[in-house]
Formats: sequence, C-alpha cells, structure tokens
Amino acid sequence: MPNLQIPSHLILTQKQKEQLYSLPVSEFTDVNWEWESQNSAHSFLRKYNLVLENIQPEHKWKVRYSDKTKGIYLLQCCCGSDMSLKSKKSNSEEVKTRKSRQMFKFVGCLAFARIKKFEDNYISIFGYLNHLEDCQRCLPCQPPPLQLNETVKRMAQNLLKIHASSSHIHDDNMDFIVKHLDGKVIINDERFLLSSQDLINIRNSMTKEIWGLDKRKAEEINIDQFFGPNGKDNEITEATIYYKPRKEINDRFMLVLATKNQRDLAWKFGHQQILHLDGTFGISNKKVLLFTLLVLDDQKKGIPIGYLIFSAAGGAQRASSSYDHSILKELILRYKNKLEQEKGCAFIPKVYILYIFIY
Repeated sequence: MPNLQIPSHLILTQKQKEQLYSLPVSEFTDVNWEWESQNSAHSFLRKYNLVLENIQPEHKWKVRYSDKTKGIYLLQCCCGSDMSLKSKKSNSEEVKTRKSRQMFKFVGCLAFARIKKFEDNYISIFGYLNHLEDCQRCLPCQPPPLQLNETVKRMAQNLLKIHASSSHIHDDNMDFIVKHLDGKVIINDERFLLSSQDLINIRNSMTKEIWGLDKRKAEEINIDQFFGPNGKDNEITEATIYYKPRKEINDRFMLVLATKNQRDLAWKFGHQQILHLDGTFGISNKKVLLFTLLVLDDQKKGIPIGYLIFSAAGGAQRASSSYDHSILKELILRYKNKLEQEKGCAFIPKVYILYIFIY
C-alpha cells in the first residue's frame, strides 16, 4: 500500500510497520462525519472504546500524540507498544532502572486510530481498529492506578479555593495522614497521599466546573468561549473593546479590555493629561505581550484603565522579538475610538509614556 502513511509517533517495531504496510486498503477504517451526524460518530467510537472523553488510564488505548490547536489525537493499543524501543533511545540511568508502568503485555497488536475533532464535534477517524486475538485475550499484568480518596480531594479543593500554595496543601495532606490515618497512605483500594499531578488535575477540574473551561481543548477555543461572539458573560462582553482570534499559526491574537468604570476614569484622569503604558513581554508560556494603560489620580497613584494584549508572532523564540509598534498603535486607536464613541468627542492625552519589562 504505497500511499499509506504510518504516523511517526506510534511506538512500532520494524515487523509491525511491515505488517501494516502489507495490509489491503479495505482493512483500514477511514470515516468522516458531518456536523449533524454526531450521534453516529459517538455510536461508532463507543463500539471501539475510542470516545476521547471516556478514556481512562486502565484502558488499552493510549494517546501517543495530540495537537489541540488542530484537533488531532493519535491513539495506539498498548498491547502493540514495545516500550523497550523508547528505553533504547535514552541512555539515562533513570530510564534503565525505572519500573515499567505498562499495564498490558506487548503482543504486537497493530491497532491505532487518528481522530480529528473541531471544538466538541468529531470530524473523522482513520486507522486500523482490529485487535489481535492475543490482544483481546490479554489481561492486565499489574493492577490499575489507585484512585485518590474523595475526602482528600475535597480538602485540596477547599484549599485551592482560598488560593493556598501547593506546598501548604501538601503539608496539610501529610498532617491529615499522620493524625487521622496513623501514617497509612493506602487503605483498601484508595490512596490518601496527594501528588503534584493530583493538584494539577483537581485545579483543572475546578476550572472546568467554575469557568466552563476544558484544559484539554486548545487555548484558542477556550478564549473564544469568553471573548467571541457567543460569549455568555455580560460583564466580560461589556468590557471587551476589541477581540481578534488567532486562527492560523501566523495570525496574532489581539484583545483590548476596559470596564465601563475604567473608561470613565480614562476621561477623568487621562484626557488632556499624561497616559502611561506599562509593557510586559512574555506574561505566560504562550509569549503574550501585555500593555496596561494607566493614569494618575489626585493622590498621584496609578490606576489601570485598560489592557492591550497580543500574542507573539508564529515561531518567535522570544516575546520581545515580536514587539510591533504598529500593532500597539492599532490597539491604542481601538481603545481611543471606543471612548470617543461613548462621549461623542475627541479623547486627547497630552503625553504618552511607555515603560517596558521583559521576562
């Protein structure tokens, strides 16, 4: 099959690759779904245990690669993953001595699936979905991961709600184990000792519950949920002066925010006075550039009256290299035009002063 492209992220032996390439085209699954056929998509994926939201650590399907921006997820049966191939790529002592966490024995299964989604809709699936007979008979060679105790989970949630630090939460967890469990960290099939990954998972679930944000989705989708045309938070919608989503790798995400109260303060302390711009390069791992508009009140204290935000250029290694005065000028004009539309007259600061901080 000369046109078949085996995804490079699959963990395959040379024999498995040859077996896949030797299969006839009819053995592979290649299905596309329309927007209105999502029930069919879910029914098909459930048949093969491939609904992404339902995949658990104890399942045979494992995600080998994902690109949330493009909505691509590559899954492979762990009975077809020879994990010794990964170990051979590294010479570190840690890899050599680390105990294997693979729950199922490697039997050379060829099953894999490349799933594509857009937002919450399944678009397509391509792959080889037939498991070997040895794979179907294969039972777990070690027990599944122990579940975290619900009481411990709720205690961590309560501390996260009051913005407690990770170290404080871990100390509180250890104190609970010593005082109430006689130092036992595992009882029956539950574990009581919090890990750093537990805190990440709990924080993500709280974010989804409170804000409706799913951290498994691409950042662009979550941002659009707040600032896009279908945003449901009236306060955020009212404060959004300008929003331009990033749709392609070379696009720039742009956002101008200012509440009604901030816009009123701009007229009171910024019109015909000094307007300060506090620029910070690289405020997150996404290399976002933030410019805060500030004015001085009667006591000469700085008051933020708006925020100009835009992303780094595609492929940029440093946020500072993506600074573009033409973008900053455009966003300032967007802010200025909003003020003038509301008042019906020109907003004219006497002086602009720019401060730059690079992280």
